[in-house]
Amino acid sequence: MKRVLVTGASSGVGLELMKRLLGSGHHVVTLTRSPLPAVPEVQAARERGHLSGYQGNLADAKSRTTALAEIASAHPRLDVVFNVAGVSLGKPQTTAQGREIHFEVNTLAPFVVLDELRPSLERGEDRLLVNVSSNAALMVNSFDPAVLPAPEEFKKLFGPYALSKLALSLWTHALAPRLEATRIRVISVCPGPNKTPMTAGDGMPWWLLMLRPLLFAHPRKGATTLWQAAFAHPSAPSGAFLVKGKPTPIPFLERASEVLTLVESAAGTRGH
Repeated sequence: MKRVLVTGASSGVGLELMKRLLGSGHHVVTLTRSPLPAVPEVQAARERGHLSGYQGNLADAKSRTTALAEIASAHPRLDVVFNVAGVSLGKPQTTAQGREIHFEVNTLAPFVVLDELRPSLERGEDRLLVNVSSNAALMVNSFDPAVLPAPEEFKKLFGPYALSKLALSLWTHALAPRLEATRIRVISVCPGPNKTPMTAGDGMPWWLLMLRPLLFAHPRKGATTLWQAAFAHPSAPSGAFLVKGKPTPIPFLERASEVLTLVESAAGTRGH
């Protein structure tokens, strides 16, 4: 039985991934902002003692640090961590820390999750971190890491959201060599377009909302993509960005070290 952490497990791809992991007999640790839904899989897993749920707001530094400390204390060993939680909003929003929310949740929070839970991962068997990115990152045509915490312009999906996912894949790539000695592997994965609450929200351009019923899949498909990246085809090199299951060149790779320095500074770490 593996012990696996899934953030964002209360809906969408995260929920489907949690259900698949539970169905395979693994112990799942969840970190969600809202309570887990009362679906049969959750109820049964709780009765078997195979599910440990924690609540915390990844947009709030104090809330996420408190929740992660609880997880680290209760689960000194984690085999795999899936950073699934993310946001895509229809208008600019700033967090309590004074940073743009897409950067805070989509770029910085996954780094904080790894930083706080790294000792648990080091004791695990698989030692794998899977960051959920997006092929929207491939659409970015200009990139300055310095503006990520406070972008001057806003566009739905292809603005701060796409930038935040590009930055996520970049720091994942830059961090990989540093973690070689610990045997922790880090990859970022695009789960593809899925029918989730986020892709039905006001963060989506109107024309994509129109195409969503035709082109977007059930979130089980995205969950399967993440599952395969972690368990079925675990040969991707550390630092890789997987799109449709294959390593894909990351735009602006020459800025990766700058992004890593930025998130380390924002997270209050000195690096490893």
